[in-house]
Amino acid sequence: MTTATMTATTTATTTATATATAAVTTTPTIVHAHTGLDESFAVLRARYPHARVVVIDANDTRVQTEPSIERARAIVPLHEDTVAVGRGALPVKDVDVIVLPMAAHEVRDDDVRARWFGTLARSLRADGRSVVLEHQRDVCNALAFYVGVLHFLSRRTWHDAFARAGLVLVEESTVPPLLALFVLTRADDADGDAR
Repeated sequence: MTTATMTATTTATTTATATATAAVTTTPTIVHAHTGLDESFAVLRARYPHARVVVIDANDTRVQTEPSIERARAIVPLHEDTVAVGRGALPVKDVDVIVLPMAAHEVRDDDVRARWFGTLARSLRADGRSVVLEHQRDVCNALAFYVGVLHFLSRRTWHDAFARAGLVLVEESTVPPLLALFVLTRADDADGDAR
């Protein structure tokens, strides 16, 4: 990952988190989920010292064999407070914001990815938000990564996973130069209805 991409990731993550927590009047609970390279947890904790920031490792070593994850962990070791959950339930409920900076594409199976997003959605408060920041399988990323772009998912694949998990897109934008930002809420909150 380039320095520019890391900076864009951190900036987009903290900006989206600020937007998602703006209406929270109590101490917000923010879950930072990663699958290998955790470059923004420290920034989130510093930016939101009043928040409860929980970092989870969503890597499932039984099915995850990407050498890139091991290389990433050699660069940035897991934070000591990291809770390993794999694709299981989160250790907290009523979460205000779940942040997934370049983590969800590592879940390679479409069905598993949709189920995992569903698990995350059930951990959100009724008005909570999930912030997904990812590269996409598109022309810009193909120019940058050549065949490596095949590791990323298409916009359509992301939208399908969100819909199957009961998540509704609140915001979608591009984070220059190569990232897509998706802000989601539970489908039962799309019209302001709590479950």
